[in-house]
Order: sequence, then C-alpha cells, then structure tokens
Amino acid sequence: MEGGYHLIDHTADLGLVARGRDLGEALAQAASGLFDLLWDRDNVLAEVEMVVVGEGPDLETAVVGWLNEILYLHQVEEWVFASVRRVECRSGRIASLLVGERLRNHHRRKREIKAVTYHGIRVCQKEMWEVAFIVDV
Repeated sequence: MEGGYHLIDHTADLGLVARGRDLGEALAQAASGLFDLLWDRDNVLAEVEMVVVGEGPDLETAVVGWLNEILYLHQVEEWVFASVRRVECRSGRIASLLVGERLRNHHRRKREIKAVTYHGIRVCQKEMWEVAFIVDV
C-alpha cells in the first residue's frame, strides 16, 4: 500500500436552521432547537430563571459562544431548560433569560453533543431572520 491520504464522509454532525420575525425570535428558536436535540422538555419545570450570555467580535461568533454556553450549562453544570423567556442582541453580545431546573433522574437525555461549531454558522435576514448552525455529535 502506498502512502497518502483520502477524504471520508463524516456523518456525525447535525445542522439546524432557526427562523424568526426578528433576530431575538430567531435566536430563541435556535436555543429551543438545541434544547430539543439534547433532552426531552416534556417534564422540565420552570423553577429557575438564568441569564446566559455569549460575546464575540461579530454576531456569528457571539451566537456560537452563546449556544456553547447553553451546552456547557447542560453538560457540566447539569441544567435543563424548558424555554427561552427573552433574548437581546447588541453589537456582538447576546443576553438571554432561560428558565429550567437542575438535571434530575426523571429527565431523559436524547444525545451527547460535543460542541456547536463555527462551520456552517450563518446569521442573516431574508424574508425572516435565520440562524443556522452545525453541532458536532
């Protein structure tokens, strides 16, 4: 066999496109989509409100940072969220108010996600605002 390399298909990623009438609504839908990829929200109680922030030099970087902060809170701090109450976005900073509770035995995890990636990140306004991202599973 000779040396070299070849490309292989990688199917371990998932993509999500969220839409909203304004940027805040599209971001809230993006977070809701991430929640639904991670856990079953049917029995998550709205016991605690938590501010979650993402920042970056541009909007796309802030979105990736914000979604990865949600992922960190789930995987490391063991929180599950029921919903997004509010999202505000100003010049590379996203601040949101999420409601949920500590992860408990009755919560059903759906899948493990390693990270929200910069690959495929897109934030744009067409007929509606769109936030597209890919997660590494």
